[in-house]
Amino acid sequence: MVKISKIVDKVENFVDGKLGRLLNRGTTDTLIFPNEIENVGQFMKFSIFREFQFQRDAFEKGSIDARIFLPLPTNLTAGYASEYANEELGPIGAAAGAQAGALDFSGGAQEVTGSISNFAGGVRDDVGTGGLKNVGAQVASAEAGGVIGALVGGITGGAVGAGVGAGLKGIFAGKGIARNPHMAVLFQGTGFRTHSFSYKLVPSNQRESKIITKIIKAFKYAMVPEYVEQNHFFRYPQQFRLELSNPDHLFKFQTCVLTGFNVNYHGEGGPFYHNLENGEEAPVSVTMEMNFTETRIITKDEIDEGL
Repeated sequence: MVKISKIVDKVENFVDGKLGRLLNRGTTDTLIFPNEIENVGQFMKFSIFREFQFQRDAFEKGSIDARIFLPLPTNLTAGYASEYANEELGPIGAAAGAQAGALDFSGGAQEVTGSISNFAGGVRDDVGTGGLKNVGAQVASAEAGGVIGALVGGITGGAVGAGVGAGLKGIFAGKGIARNPHMAVLFQGTGFRTHSFSYKLVPSNQRESKIITKIIKAFKYAMVPEYVEQNHFFRYPQQFRLELSNPDHLFKFQTCVLTGFNVNYHGEGGPFYHNLENGEEAPVSVTMEMNFTETRIITKDEIDEGL
């Protein structure tokens, strides 16, 4: 059997190859599956590190705890999403949005004051008399109606109550008029990109069976915290940098955290094991499912960088 150390030496010297470009010398722990991974086509590199949790250059500053090389998963997808919310702007909000271009805070105090005055005048003109009626209808909601009714009742000495709000709504309904809420779709953010990978690892020899066991432990160990300060605090789990051997026509990853990791040790659907040396037994195959979440949102800058 070929020792894993010889394989590492081989790929480190293979500087012009795909694996040679990704693998750096001096790695604390390097786990490769299968042994001859450079012959399986494209593959992924999982670098595990811990420092600088949320900085953009966290990986460059962090110390590498381990590197894991696996073939590309059967499914390799990248999802992108932008979050929007439907909001009621009302007539004043709609007018303010239309007049926002009049605001200019780049000049001196006199210029800024002038721009604010122009903005306010534009909003007032846009709202107009019809808009003020709309505002009145908006105030006559179920919640505001009670307040208005109480004030009217206090002045007239009558028990008007919340009926004023319903009465005003009835007037608008009787005239066949409905308040325009001035709905708008407002951008909220992009969220964090997630990645899910599934693997079925089938060892071809005893060495690969032991490597699979180490790979599983490395992922499990990296995703959980540890106690500090007499168990009163948690130290953050490690982070991951995911890299593809040839991402030119695919995509790149930002720093990730491992949020889910599931292992099925009976990948063949039953308790089937290989007999190893020293009486040990190892599963014939293992399936792994892992979920990663990137720690930074995606913007145009990241898309330009190939994400």
